[in-house]
Amino acid sequence: MREGSTRTLSKHNMKAERTGKQHRLSRQWRLRGDPHPSDELRAAVSSQPWPATANELEQLITRELRRLCGTDLTTTHDTAVRIERYPTTGMSGGHVDPTYWREHLIPLLISRYPTS
Repeated sequence: MREGSTRTLSKHNMKAERTGKQHRLSRQWRLRGDPHPSDELRAAVSSQPWPATANELEQLITRELRRLCGTDLTTTHDTAVRIERYPTTGMSGGHVDPTYWREHLIPLLISRYPTS
């Protein structure tokens, strides 16, 4: 993190899509549980100091998702991870797709890191 930085991550820094009343990372999801870690991730990092590099941002995202989901979405071989606190409506309710996070959503966030 940048030393002495007062800039924090927020829904504005994360450039989330605005849909309805909520800001969302994406308009498309693989499983019904996928939007929930997005919302929780935004809240968790909003008070964090701004990362000095895209690599530090990736480490922060990975660490927070591991804490929020109870498993490392970047390394698990599971096709779906059940998160008990998420709503369970529908066939995939309460489940998060680690592959989708690993291959699409985390890279999307990293690509939005400002380079200047």
